[in-house]
Amino acid sequence: MVSPRIREVQDKQEMQRVVDDFMTQGYTIKDQGMDTTLMKKKSWGSAAGIIVSIILGIIVAIFTVGIGLVIIPAYIIYAHYSAPEVLLRIARAQPQAQSQVLAEPDVVAQPQR
Repeated sequence: MVSPRIREVQDKQEMQRVVDDFMTQGYTIKDQGMDTTLMKKKSWGSAAGIIVSIILGIIVAIFTVGIGLVIIPAYIIYAHYSAPEVLLRIARAQPQAQSQVLAEPDVVAQPQR
């Protein structure tokens, strides 16, 4: 399983808008916390992938006495568990690092002779 994509938002209102956008695109909420939401795309595979799996399954089943019929459910299960995930989180304000200027001792110019 692939680690989820991370998307940072600024506040709760923006998070709600982004969650609504992802739900419109076919994602569901898998887990929701105070500052995070994990969403997963609903996917049982593409129509083309299922059709190709059915054709290959039938061809292989003819020659292997039914073992090829395992291809179809295997593809569907793989497509479901490998669907993309997105982790939304509220960005924390990072404290600005103070510039560290090394204190150099005062150098007094010596008169040249």
